[in-house]
Amino acid sequence: MPQLISGDCHVIEPPSTWTDRMPAGFRDHAPRVVRVPATLGLGAESTGEADWWYIGDKPVMPVFVLPPASRISQGHARDLPMEGTVGSMSGTLGTDDYSGADYLADLARDNTTAAVLYPTAGLFFYSITDSELRSAIFAAYNQFIGEFCADHSARLKGAALLSVDDVGNAVREMTLGRERGLVTAMLPVEAPGGTTYGDPRFEPLWAAAADLRMPITFHVGTNQISAQTKITQTMYVTFDNYVRSALSELIFSGAFVRHPELKVVAAEFELGWIPFFLDRLDYTYTQRRRREGWIDLPEGVLPSDYWRSSCAASFQEDPTVAPEHWSVIGVDNIMIGTDYPHAESTFPESLGSAERVLSALPEADRAKIFSDNPRRIFGFSD
Repeated sequence: MPQLISGDCHVIEPPSTWTDRMPAGFRDHAPRVVRVPATLGLGAESTGEADWWYIGDKPVMPVFVLPPASRISQGHARDLPMEGTVGSMSGTLGTDDYSGADYLADLARDNTTAAVLYPTAGLFFYSITDSELRSAIFAAYNQFIGEFCADHSARLKGAALLSVDDVGNAVREMTLGRERGLVTAMLPVEAPGGTTYGDPRFEPLWAAAADLRMPITFHVGTNQISAQTKITQTMYVTFDNYVRSALSELIFSGAFVRHPELKVVAAEFELGWIPFFLDRLDYTYTQRRRREGWIDLPEGVLPSDYWRSSCAASFQEDPTVAPEHWSVIGVDNIMIGTDYPHAESTFPESLGSAERVLSALPEADRAKIFSDNPRRIFGFSD
């Protein structure tokens, strides 16, 4: 049986993540769970009462805990709604009783041996407008996830949340995260304040990530601008727009030229957009009329070469990738993300789901995607 390492799983943060770790000056605004009358939230209707994440007196998002394997138990049909239960802090997920050992036991049920762990509520906290508060919330989370993974660091590896309003602080938090054993640094998928990731002010961030050998992750749902966080159908359909813009800015600003060790991961954006994106990179570079300030890459190098040398993507079950696309995307640039325990998760049949999606590939290429690539990118041991 192939070994599966998930390049994208999640923790459900217990409220103590913030109530026990926020600095005194921010404690009154620490994220907390409040039980309120149920309302419409994130597209799911509920009755009775619901648990919501609050920051100060503002509700941010309902607590979502999907019963494990609910999609699988219903036939894994793609037309089934995937929203979780609104307001359910029940069971062990999301409580202080749930440990890294419990997480590994859940992964074992899914034939998964190891995983990179991203946040859940933390994804939504990028939309917090108070920069200092956001940074304090992220620092507390980074402490929590380091502790959660510490006793099982060979198989559970956490991601650091970074606020990039203050680049110097982001570099310090990234460095501290690496010292805690965290293996990737999450940035908002769109740069804040009307800037782009091609702006020179982010240069210290790329240099630090390269020096620390710490990949940058752009994860779906991490939009920092509040107007982009409203849950709409269009938002779901166009998620890949943000990551394409971020990667394009990095490539055309020369970040990968200056920092060959810089690596970037696109998490949970699936794969179907990548062949077209790579074609547009090269077409623009070779066919569009040159303008002032446009980059000249080293001789013989195309923009798409930096995708293959410096970037990777995790996916769950993208059915749109034709057999001929695997070589375009690159089998060295792909990881399975089982997304446990979120609504989209293929748990507990992730291995079978992945084998079906990758059926056109030879065994050696499937092995790369199942385990070799996440092992190389995130530093899992054999």
